[in-house]
Amino acid sequence: MNLVAAATFATVFAALSAAHAVGDHWSQEHEDAQRKGLPGWEGRWACLRHVLSYLATAAAALVLTGLYIGLELELVAAAAGLAVSGVSHYVADRREPLRRIADALGKREFYQVNSNGICGSYLLDQSWHLGFTLWAALIAASGNDGLGVTVVLAAAVTIALAVKVRRFERRGRLAKQVAPVSPAVEIRQPASSRVEA
Repeated sequence: MNLVAAATFATVFAALSAAHAVGDHWSQEHEDAQRKGLPGWEGRWACLRHVLSYLATAAAALVLTGLYIGLELELVAAAAGLAVSGVSHYVADRREPLRRIADALGKREFYQVNSNGICGSYLLDQSWHLGFTLWAALIAASGNDGLGVTVVLAAAVTIALAVKVRRFERRGRLAKQVAPVSPAVEIRQPASSRVEA
């Protein structure tokens, strides 16, 4: 095992995880938080502003960590890791794509939970971000030598999710096209199975 690579990854993951918590909650403008899920350009611009401030927070965390403990990252790999983080963050924070992914993966009911201090959509959002923070840290810490492999793996996961969502939604559209039984058609039970009131 390469201890330097493992330590670099752990340091980058810790820095990006802390930056995520700050960038997703403290750095985000309230107006952007309220509007980033809206349809159309208003929502797109609000989400883009949030993602840019989020990425600035992440980049600052990497730079500060590098200056403080002497962490050395290759610029292209670090930028690629931040790009994966930014794109995945934008996708989730537009809200509708994350809801569609939750539906396709059988998490619709959990996504809709909002009681007793538990908000399913928020928890799925945060776990999505944490998962992609892992990918971003792997890419940033891998250096230019491992960049190709980690980017291909991230792309494969993204494509697999897109295919899963597409198939789920196609099945849903097909199910809606099947004509329901007419309410005028009465389904009779045999006399022996009827329950008398």
